[in-house]
Amino acid sequence: MNGARYPSYYVLTKDASEATVGVYVPTALTHYNPSKRQRAPRHASRYIPLPRSAASEAHQDHTNGPRPRLVRRKGWPDDGAGNQLGDDEEDGGPYSVPGNQKGDGYADVDANISAEATRALEDLRSNPLNMQGRPLSQEEEAEVCPRNWFLFAAKPPHISQLAWSLVRPDTRAHHLRWLTRIKSMNSEQMLMRFPAACIDLILSTARARKWKWATTAKAFAAVAGALRDLPLYSTQTRGIRLQDDPEWRSAFGTVQRYMKESVPDAPPFVSRRQVEAIIGRLRLGHPRAALFLAMMWGFAARACDISTIRAKDVTLFPGPPTSTRVKVTLTIRKGKGAKTRGPYPVPSMLTRDLAATLQEMLVQKKPSEELFAPHVEELRALIAQEVRTEMRGAQLPSIRKGALRCMAEAGVPLKDLMMISGHAKQATLLRYLGYGQQPTVEAETARDNAGRALFQTLEAAASVFRFRSQESSCANLGIAPQEVAAMVDQMSGFIQVLTERPALVKQWPLHLKRNTPLDMDTVLAMPTKRASTKRFLQRIQCFLDPSFYDGLRTSRTIKKCVLTAAEIQQAVEMGKFEPCPISDIGSQVQLPEGMHGVNVFTVPELKGRRRLITEPLLNRVIPKHHVPRVHYDTRLGRRQRLRYARYMLQIDFEAYYDAIPIAATLRNKFVFRARHDGRYYRLRTLPTGARWSVAVGQAVTWTIVDIDTPVTITTLIDNILVAAREGQEREFVLAVRTIVARIKAANLMTSPNRDELEAMSDEEILQLASANTVFLGEEYTWNGRERLIRNSVKTVAKLKLALQKTSHTIRSLASLISLIFFALHTTQMNPARAFKLLRAYRGIYRLTFRGYDWDDAVPYIDSSVARSLQEIGGALVQNPWWKISDERHPTTDEATYDAVAFTDASLEGWGAVLHLRDAGATEMWTYRQRWTEDLERQLGGNDGEAERVLEKLRQYQLRRRVRSGGRFEDPDLQADRFQARYSAHAEPRAAQLMLRHLVEHHRVPNGARIALATDHRAIVIAQKHLNGFGGIGRGYALNKLFEYTYDLWYNRGIDVVFFYVEGARNPADAYSRHFGVDATGSLEVHRVEPFGVPFLRHTWCPLCEERRREEGGEI
Repeated sequence: MNGARYPSYYVLTKDASEATVGVYVPTALTHYNPSKRQRAPRHASRYIPLPRSAASEAHQDHTNGPRPRLVRRKGWPDDGAGNQLGDDEEDGGPYSVPGNQKGDGYADVDANISAEATRALEDLRSNPLNMQGRPLSQEEEAEVCPRNWFLFAAKPPHISQLAWSLVRPDTRAHHLRWLTRIKSMNSEQMLMRFPAACIDLILSTARARKWKWATTAKAFAAVAGALRDLPLYSTQTRGIRLQDDPEWRSAFGTVQRYMKESVPDAPPFVSRRQVEAIIGRLRLGHPRAALFLAMMWGFAARACDISTIRAKDVTLFPGPPTSTRVKVTLTIRKGKGAKTRGPYPVPSMLTRDLAATLQEMLVQKKPSEELFAPHVEELRALIAQEVRTEMRGAQLPSIRKGALRCMAEAGVPLKDLMMISGHAKQATLLRYLGYGQQPTVEAETARDNAGRALFQTLEAAASVFRFRSQESSCANLGIAPQEVAAMVDQMSGFIQVLTERPALVKQWPLHLKRNTPLDMDTVLAMPTKRASTKRFLQRIQCFLDPSFYDGLRTSRTIKKCVLTAAEIQQAVEMGKFEPCPISDIGSQVQLPEGMHGVNVFTVPELKGRRRLITEPLLNRVIPKHHVPRVHYDTRLGRRQRLRYARYMLQIDFEAYYDAIPIAATLRNKFVFRARHDGRYYRLRTLPTGARWSVAVGQAVTWTIVDIDTPVTITTLIDNILVAAREGQEREFVLAVRTIVARIKAANLMTSPNRDELEAMSDEEILQLASANTVFLGEEYTWNGRERLIRNSVKTVAKLKLALQKTSHTIRSLASLISLIFFALHTTQMNPARAFKLLRAYRGIYRLTFRGYDWDDAVPYIDSSVARSLQEIGGALVQNPWWKISDERHPTTDEATYDAVAFTDASLEGWGAVLHLRDAGATEMWTYRQRWTEDLERQLGGNDGEAERVLEKLRQYQLRRRVRSGGRFEDPDLQADRFQARYSAHAEPRAAQLMLRHLVEHHRVPNGARIALATDHRAIVIAQKHLNGFGGIGRGYALNKLFEYTYDLWYNRGIDVVFFYVEGARNPADAYSRHFGVDATGSLEVHRVEPFGVPFLRHTWCPLCEERRREEGGEI
């Protein structure tokens, strides 16, 4: 200790908090008395205890054991490190560090170190640091052990003032608090890796203090910054970069994600009316406080921004004397935003009287003086008190937040908001406004564009698309309803009705029927086979309760409907509408609180009439997830259930939504205004275009048909199909009669008429059910063994007329492609051959994001796309009868498959592992091949040409590092690879090559089942898209794979199911790379001894997930 080099640096001490180096001695040589241990202060119980520190650890006797290394000691005997740790800023307590507080601002152990600090201050960095900042030896890492740190309470003498002034004093104090905590970590944390110990310290403190994620993230940032700048606060020579440690980086990222996902407890925002009221109260008695508040509001500024404003940072533009507003520009130089982005100007306005107060203050101040000094704290306290008086819980930040929200609500553009607020990033401003709480004008515009682009409303003029196969409307296809109606009549043989329809659609009659009201109480009392049906019916009852809509706000101004006076009167007589009582609405133009509007319009039907649509404004304020989700069979699944149904009887409800009444207390939620007289009317029945109407109607239908019967019953809102096989005639008739009786009890009208069905004999019902049936756009016929299927006449008529068009708009072409896929799904044509149409759909849809409107003409249609339209569309127009595809039963049981293959592809080549069952025996094969075969075959006859092409490709790949399969290969290894491809090409190609070799060389029999596992997720997901029995890909190689698998299924009955396996668990990974320089590019096939591969139950397949849901009986 008292060596010649450091004669007076260390002295003996009995206080562990002052100790720099501890020496372990036997207990017998000490005068330690357990009764004299340091006790916690009395008021310590008021605080939640921090995690156990070194001060709380028991004394450990190391007399008989080996001495622990300095950085891995088990504990300090009565270590007091951290005993004087003050409460952190979260507790509001003071802060102190171990050591004595000297008057010169240094926290030193003794006077000698203080003298050294003084000398270091006088001579800056000429003196070296003391022994605590250096390793004791090559083995001991003393500078890493926090116990050896010496922390300064103020600026260390060896640190320049320039470096010390970078961060604010409160940030430095925060850093010192955490450094002191780290120094006093317990021995368990000392044994951890240092980043792991810091994580454990922060999380244990967060649990003890019950911090929110925002506070925890702040602690992570403070610890990282404090350790990075450790030389600024201690005698250490090097900082510690926790950011370089993967565990710390991952933990910090997770905490930040949790912080972003959590809902902050932000103070409420004040409104303009409240701010004006506060300014009015302060204007007379405290004009400067009124100006301070007005500047915070007018410039959406923080209180610290206005506090540090200097006179030279204010610029006034007086303007004409008649103006009530004065233009003012502030330059923010010292605020929070200016620290990161530098000084920035903020333009705004003040009222003329407040601007006069500002001008008076500018005259009194020098340009370099702060405008509101020296009364800043008094002004802030006064304003904060007034704000709290005006709104409970409000604080000074509530003013800035309220100003930004007020501007956003008024439609101020986002770039202007950022200029005023000082935010450099849009995400920060949006988070400050509150996600989803106050959308900007850009967000409102995006909402409208998304609504038009993604949701097909019932108004034809507003219809837009997302990709799905659907039966497109006439308006979207760009063809007149009269043409489609005439084509349907012509194809059906009803030519004589062509002259009976008016030429104009608006002259077509309005289709209204006098209906009987549904008896909901009877439906609620009906017994059901499944309890889930009755639960679903109970869930939708809230939409028929007026209290469900309390507190919702919609537009107060209601558009006038397009119906004529005669049509409105007809609807009133039919029980659809009724006039609003004068007492409810009075003579005002806008709707009062508690009342909501409904849009009323009509759409044409192919039967030469118009259908009434009522779309409530409440659709916009009731979230989609609040409406119970309705699950239906897939189109393929429905067809497969009906394939062997000899008898099929369809029953439709007449004007279904018009038959579901709503209570008188609920009718004011659906109000509209007549055009001819301006009177207000309201609905008496369920709105046809309400978001929840589908769930309400479907719940009633499910309850009516949920009976105990072996026959098949399929429904879609108001459509019911009862089907049965041969031999089930008795059960079929009984099911029909039971359903008709329940419909009659519910007081619903049907087509065919319920009374006529009830009066029919069993033979008549069976004869009616034996005829051809059109159900949901698909026509069924019986060939003596099974049902055949084709598209309905209406679908074919639309398709035929749309294909005759010589020019297309973006809307009509997208609708035509969608209609083609809808019709293609009914057939067994290979859907992968429509790949070009799918690509074209994506291309024309992107045009809408490049400034094109949906009704603009398509600028260019490729000849291959036009050819595909005519070839595929022409085949669909022929509309032959098709067999219904066989059912597939995907499973994760390996015993049900004839072959299980694992494939993988890399930049170098592809590989596979095959588990084959052949005549009861099990074989294991491996495959591998470099991507060289194609180019060698093309250039094999010209060595010079091949060498030249390969050299160009070699140089290209050296310049561009190619990523394949999620892995980066060494550029030296890929320099001679000419077919380096992305995983989107290589993985499907590898799967296709494996399947071809398996089918052609192993002679897989017809009807075989193959499971293929890959680590390319797109293959697995795409197999369930669109048709459910072959898949279709939006990439060229992926689509080629599905084209091949579908041909195997349709022509030979070979069923291929794709599974996803993680890349690290894929056994084919090792065979798809590391080929070596001697690999020729030919396929290498080897039979090997069986080895372990992942079970299919440990992989993922969406088709198996759907199968489990079907077997679970979900609705």
